[in-house]
Amino acid sequence: MSRLYDEVMMERYQKKEMLLEVPESVESIKKNINSLEDQVNDLKEAQEYSQKWKSKAREYVLGGIVGAIISLVLTLLFV
Repeated sequence: MSRLYDEVMMERYQKKEMLLEVPESVESIKKNINSLEDQVNDLKEAQEYSQKWKSKAREYVLGGIVGAIISLVLTLLFV
């Protein structure tokens, strides 16, 4: 009987310990969620910036310069 009682008490102790660990896990999850929310906000800001006309104008100018250089090189090679 004592052995059964000891096993039951050990099981209760283990369950109690598991329940005490839950708040720590919740805090860890909260920190991870907050970190992910910060990352999402940063990505949204980066996306909004990339959609502005200044960013687009820079891309168009850079693309035009690269296109002109490629065109010049191909013209010099084949003419």
